Amino acid sequence: MLFLAATSQVGSAAGAVPADLSQYRSGPVRVTADESELRADWNDEAGEGWRAVFSLDPEEPLIREIAVEGETVLKEARPLYVGESGKRRKG
Repeated sequence: MLFLAATSQVGSAAGAVPADLSQYRSGPVRVTADESELRADWNDEAGEGWRAVFSLDPEEPLIREIAVEGETVLKEARPLYVGESGKRRKG
């Protein structure tokens, strides 16, 4: 699995997040990156081609595109994560 790490710079023009592919090993998922995006291409068990393109610019939507067989199924998406914390109690 491939992860991107970035330091949040709230209130400033942070610029592109660097994509470090130095530990990437070729396999069923082909990953490439340039200055503006990271791209992953793979085939599923039915042989259909998938593509996921992620923006490296924190000011843009994270997910530029997810496509199956060249047909875009998701575009310009900003994932929203919700979490809760607290203390567990019996009952």
